[in-house]
Amino acid sequence: MMTEYEICASYRGARRPNEQTQILADLNATNKMEIINILVKNKVELTGLTVKYLYRRLDELNRKLVKKEQKRKEATMDGRLKVHDRLEQEIKESECEYRKIAEILNMVKA
Repeated sequence: MMTEYEICASYRGARRPNEQTQILADLNATNKMEIINILVKNKVELTGLTVKYLYRRLDELNRKLVKKEQKRKEATMDGRLKVHDRLEQEIKESECEYRKIAEILNMVKA
């Protein structure tokens, strides 16, 4: 595990910082979003491509949430409780990720 300082220094020194986020995630056995969160928390300026990635991820999550909500409603009406419960959990996880990305983007704007 790298320290937050090492992660930030590595990102700042990278020739291709957008690719470096995934490399850092792999090296630290975490995901790209966690690395981006560390960078933002430490006031490292993100590249435009990284910010675009965050917005694309928000759009993707939004589409998935809409589909899962519809399926959850259908499962409720059909009395399929196991499907309903599974979808409910997936929706909660996606909403959590959505909120985290939105929080990161708010910090980037500030």
